[in-house]
Amino acid sequence: MAKMPFYDPRDSEVLSPLMAGFSEGLGVLSEILNLNTKTIKGVALEKLTWIDSEGHTVLGMLYQAPQGNKLWLTTPYPVIRKNGTIITESADHFTIDPIGGGLFFEEQYALLEDDEVTVDATVVTPSSQALYSILQDISDLKTKAAHDKGYYANPSALEEAVPTGADGDYAIVGTTDTIWLWDTDTQSWVDSHKATDLSNYYTKGETDNLLSQKEPNISAKGSDTASDNFYYGGRKQWIDLLYKVRNTALSGLDTSTAQTIVATDTILAAMGKLQAQITQSSTEVSGDITAIESDITDLQANKADKTELPNKVISVTLTTTGWTSSVDGIYSQGITNSAITANMKLNLALASDEMMKTLADAGVYGLTAVNDNGTASVLAYGEKPTMEIPVQIELVAVTTE
Repeated sequence: MAKMPFYDPRDSEVLSPLMAGFSEGLGVLSEILNLNTKTIKGVALEKLTWIDSEGHTVLGMLYQAPQGNKLWLTTPYPVIRKNGTIITESADHFTIDPIGGGLFFEEQYALLEDDEVTVDATVVTPSSQALYSILQDISDLKTKAAHDKGYYANPSALEEAVPTGADGDYAIVGTTDTIWLWDTDTQSWVDSHKATDLSNYYTKGETDNLLSQKEPNISAKGSDTASDNFYYGGRKQWIDLLYKVRNTALSGLDTSTAQTIVATDTILAAMGKLQAQITQSSTEVSGDITAIESDITDLQANKADKTELPNKVISVTLTTTGWTSSVDGIYSQGITNSAITANMKLNLALASDEMMKTLADAGVYGLTAVNDNGTASVLAYGEKPTMEIPVQIELVAVTTE
């Protein structure tokens, strides 16, 4: 074991290397012990006359912290105040001894008799975190060791030596080679080892022998990979797995919830959600179609009567870029002609029968011309037209009576 050497300077001068060694030794001990620290603020320093080794007064003045407030740390560095105002070593000509918790002023810079010197610092305390942890561990070990009731040759010896125990008490019994525990419920010692009775179970050898006897009785299904789709069922026959899956009834299918399918859904739950979404979408589309058909009926009721011919007919080419959307599924394109007046009905006809099929294939299922007080336009129903459409529009004058 390493031991710091002993040295007694007696009446000789204490050299700086010795003090440096003491300082280093204290540092080693404090690091090993993990000493705690505390913060001191405004601690008044005691003024002392500095005496040399021969008992003579040395020029200068020494200030020292009271007991329990020495051993200043240099990080954070001590803060020195004179009469409440911070002073520094360089500006006020003093030196700090952090280990001794003191200051020294040379004579020419000595403070006045009434000056008060205080310190704010972090100091080392006698308490050790390392020792505290060790003592805590020892205390825990003592607590646990108190439950160890020792070794006994048999249960009777244990019960005789320790007739009453407490929660956590245990002992080793020789005849069973097991640990016995004190059971508070029954107020007795019980064997912690629970042996499992395997007398009614097959051994490994018996199991291997049984399987070797049964395996030849199972005939393989087929001789190629196509037979891998079969499994051996509970009735001892080969069953087509794909056939079984495809013909499984969807008992318990719930189609009331149109939610997004998630990874934790079963196949049955996922199919129910899909059907609910399809039903919901079908209902919404049906409603939209009904509304559009109603609009077409209204437009057809208001179109000009063909019996009013002969009337002026104009030719118009509807461009692909001229369409604007008014509502979902209805697109509008304005047309201008000096012959169109506010009191006219407009009858629209395609320039060719082939164009009608082209529009139907593109999802355009209706065209009509409307006149809003002299402002004429063509409405397209369904998808937005993606080709030029040549049409003829009959201008029918309507007489108001």
